[in-house]
Amino acid sequence: MITDTISSKSITIAAHHVAAALSGILLCAGCMSSGQGGSSGLPPDILGGLRRVEARRFKGDLDADTAVALALQNAPNLALLKEQVNVAAAQRRAAVQIADPEIRVSYDRSESGTSDYSSGAASNAPWVTDGLLGNLVQDAPTSTEQITGIQRTSDNQETFSVSVRFSPPNPFVMAHDRSAADARVYFAKAQLRSAEWQLSTNVRMTWEEIRYIQDDLALLDQLAEVHRNYEMVLEERAKQGGATLLDLAGASRRYLRTTVERDRVGRERSSALRVLAGLVGIPANSLSIPSAPPPLPQIDHSLLDAAGLEGVALQYRADLMALLWQCIAAHKDVRSCKASRLPWFTFIQGSYVNSMSRSARNPYTQWTGTDGTSLLYPDPFTSRDETDGTEWSITAGFEIPFFSMLTAQDAPVIAEYRRSRTELFVMWKTALAQIYEASENVTLTWKQMQQYEVDAGPHMARMQRLLNELETNENVSPDDAATTKEALVNTERTRRDLEHDYRLSLITLSAAIGRDLAELSRQQPVDVPKLEKTPNDDILEHLKKSGF
Repeated sequence: MITDTISSKSITIAAHHVAAALSGILLCAGCMSSGQGGSSGLPPDILGGLRRVEARRFKGDLDADTAVALALQNAPNLALLKEQVNVAAAQRRAAVQIADPEIRVSYDRSESGTSDYSSGAASNAPWVTDGLLGNLVQDAPTSTEQITGIQRTSDNQETFSVSVRFSPPNPFVMAHDRSAADARVYFAKAQLRSAEWQLSTNVRMTWEEIRYIQDDLALLDQLAEVHRNYEMVLEERAKQGGATLLDLAGASRRYLRTTVERDRVGRERSSALRVLAGLVGIPANSLSIPSAPPPLPQIDHSLLDAAGLEGVALQYRADLMALLWQCIAAHKDVRSCKASRLPWFTFIQGSYVNSMSRSARNPYTQWTGTDGTSLLYPDPFTSRDETDGTEWSITAGFEIPFFSMLTAQDAPVIAEYRRSRTELFVMWKTALAQIYEASENVTLTWKQMQQYEVDAGPHMARMQRLLNELETNENVSPDDAATTKEALVNTERTRRDLEHDYRLSLITLSAAIGRDLAELSRQQPVDVPKLEKTPNDDILEHLKKSGF
């Protein structure tokens, strides 16, 4: 449940807004599953508003937008994530492919022949008339001869068959597999957008640090010059006996302290420049950051309420979007596993068989004499049989999910779905904490900066006027002039510190919601509808009732 580990302020708002905002994003998943998915399921490409710049041809001062464009073109990990998008797209195409059909062709021919023999003794005795009946009968034989009856049969058979066999895809499983593959493509794209956004945030933070350090170095140079000039004045006084060695030592300490701090800040600038150089692909000694600070972004602070920014984060934070698509893909895998338990065809086969049969019977009579001579007398009657046949058949096989229902084959995908769902809500809780902290930090730094302008602004202007008068007045002690200059420089450093903190807080809040605050201020505020009832323990269970 979302409200477990968040502050009381977060509990009230999260319960009202999370499910509704997630429902809006899940509509993208519905569009995607129905074949109308597009870039609507992803936050906008941050390169869209940046011009492409080649690092080797870049010259001049490097502004923040150009630094981001160079870093996005130079980052090697983005190339790997782009290839991962291509892999996911290829897997999506493979997920909707149908297995190729199988064609079987066969031809059979057989020939056979048989001969049947029947033989017996024959007599050449004369024929006489039976006195009683008057019939011709053969008298007792004088010599024996052999008579044989022969019947020869030949059979010819030919068979030709063609069959087509294929495995039809399960439409119940295929629809969920297609949706899961689409979700994984969106997951890979969202991961790419998330890496791009994180990189752009790091570049802007580093660029702002360098710009601030350069401003601070300029002020430290002024402060060091003030202390050095004061030290030189005391040296002249000490020669004339107007200053003690203790006074001179104090001035030297202040100058050395300022010099040491300036050197430390200079090393920080060099380190930050090396970091930025590695990000943008330009040598550090060739980098140049504009000395003039950019104008403060015009932000409508009425839009920075943390409750309203939750909906913005759900629409534009690419890491949240990636985990959401991962959760959707895991959910579709569960649906696919459950759909595979429905009986479906393992194969469908259509067959065609053509058969021909030919049979012929030829009888003969063979007479063999006592001297060994043989005569063959064919029978004038010959019989033939011919048969032609055609057969069509359709055969289907079904898979009965008997053993799979007795085992927990879907347990791994269900566990993965629960893990991805937990990961989504852990990230959402983290995002909520980041949004509330960053929003409060923006409000706090803005108020501090405004209050400092109210408190110190008039005094700084008055001190500047007094300093101009002190420098032109010969009766004013150099101590007073140096102290006034030091106070004026330190006051300006404090003002720039507050402005720097405010700029960093804006970048941090932009990173927390995944959207540039200046662009957000130019648009209509995001309306996050409230639910009458909050989800009980699981927002996704609540979303399922809405069609997820």
